[in-house]
Amino acid sequence: MEPNRRRKFTVRDGLVLIAAVAIGLAWMRESTKEILYPMDWEGTPWPSLVRRLEVQFWWVDLFYNLLAALTIAMLWIRVFPRRRGFRQLTRQPGAVACAAASAAVSVEAFPNISAFVYIFYSGQPWWSTPWIVKGSFESLAVFVAWLLLVCSGRWKPEKSWIDDFGLILGIFWLVLPPLEWVTRHIVIKAILRM
Repeated sequence: MEPNRRRKFTVRDGLVLIAAVAIGLAWMRESTKEILYPMDWEGTPWPSLVRRLEVQFWWVDLFYNLLAALTIAMLWIRVFPRRRGFRQLTRQPGAVACAAASAAVSVEAFPNISAFVYIFYSGQPWWSTPWIVKGSFESLAVFVAWLLLVCSGRWKPEKSWIDDFGLILGIFWLVLPPLEWVTRHIVIKAILRM
């Protein structure tokens, strides 16, 4: 593929993304059993602002699972079939963000290996594990990877949909967990003190 030529969206790319969304949604659905839905509103017809924020955080926690599935799928689309050299991929911020976030998801999954093995041998689907992606490791991994890319002067985005989508996923990983933390630990505490 020539450097100036844009990578086109193929049917294979669409099928991989559809499969990733399906896996992510199944993982979200299974994770709802592990996170207690904050429904104790004491019978009030309109829940308080804090309770509404708790429900929003509950959905954000589940959204990380879908985001992780999409990130791994984008890395898969980017790497297989191999169209570019490894050196060119390490300069593209979308590919680097997906690789860093996927590595962080793998590290976060490592303590749950015994649960994966048990579920594999019991015949249950893999997404029925009690593991939920937290988002903080992935955010830190994308931040460090992009910081190294910028400091080394290797930030060279490719003009294609795949690098743009990887960049969007990286921005989600970079912004969403710190924003959630600030809202959870500073804004809610300030509201409760009022």
